[in-house]
Amino acid sequence: MADIGPLELALLTKDLPDSTKLIFQSQYSSAKKDRGTAVILALFMYDRIWLGDITVGIIKILTCGGCGIWTIADLFTAGSRADTYNREKAREIAASLRVDTQEADPIEKSLAETDSPSLIEPDGSFNYAPPLIVAQSLDSSPIEAVKANESRIPNSISQSKKSTRITVIAVLGIILVCFTIIALTIYFRGKRAESASEEPVQSTSAAEQESKRISQTLQVQQIEKNAPVEVLTPPPGSKLRADIMDAMRPRVEEILRADVKFVVSELRVGQNFAYFVGHPIHKTGREFTEEENRTAFDGKVYDGTSSMMAWLVKQDGTWVVKELLINQSDVGYMGWCAEPEMRQLMGGQCG
Repeated sequence: MADIGPLELALLTKDLPDSTKLIFQSQYSSAKKDRGTAVILALFMYDRIWLGDITVGIIKILTCGGCGIWTIADLFTAGSRADTYNREKAREIAASLRVDTQEADPIEKSLAETDSPSLIEPDGSFNYAPPLIVAQSLDSSPIEAVKANESRIPNSISQSKKSTRITVIAVLGIILVCFTIIALTIYFRGKRAESASEEPVQSTSAAEQESKRISQTLQVQQIEKNAPVEVLTPPPGSKLRADIMDAMRPRVEEILRADVKFVVSELRVGQNFAYFVGHPIHKTGREFTEEENRTAFDGKVYDGTSSMMAWLVKQDGTWVVKELLINQSDVGYMGWCAEPEMRQLMGGQCG
């Protein structure tokens, strides 16, 4: 929408007296909003408040210009909204002065009888020259009316200056708030970036420390594994010897399908492991016959006896069979030598 022009202003004030037209011109000039200023204020989300749309303007500021979309749209419409505001303000001022003129009609008639030059030039501009009024020929009331009309001009100018100062202060305040928000945003983003950059360093440091701890633990364990182990052969009748025999008995009895006890050839006990070499016999003390062995092992007998080797491990204070070889023709025990403690317990068996 185009800005209101002189012709449109003349049409609005055509029925007003010349003296009132001057007042209209002064009030309209002070109330008029500049298109360029409206566009600039739209950048700072203050254009709608400046143009009198207070509620919508506050909502716009609280929503940060509709996350920027509203602000961009208002940049293109601020000029036309300023024109609309000026047009409505001109009509409002003209209507107000028209009412005042109708109320002061007798005064205007008295002034019209005086010899005063026209306020409207042929080109449509205003040229106000106060008429020479002879006090003796007029009543005091018309003179006071003229003075009152003239006093309204500086009052409107003063109001315009006050409105301009308020606008400037408001704009500066909004700029200050915007810069404060930007500065705080940059500051906190920097803090978050520093925290994010420190966390990987701390994580890396913690990972390195954990890796060192594990490495040291493994080294200690390796040293302990390679360290000499105290080897013990529990005597007959001892609890330790009985516990080891009881740990092997259920599996052997399951294989031979008979109650057994053991003839011990070698029994060595270390810190965590035990090594047994011997063979089972009937609980009555009788040896298993070759036929019994063949029956137990489905005819696959190595030397006709039930010779056996066992590797036991201590778990939570209880002995458990890890591996048991009975009537085996191969050297299945060679894998046991990989364990340092078992290697010491087995002695020459590992070569």
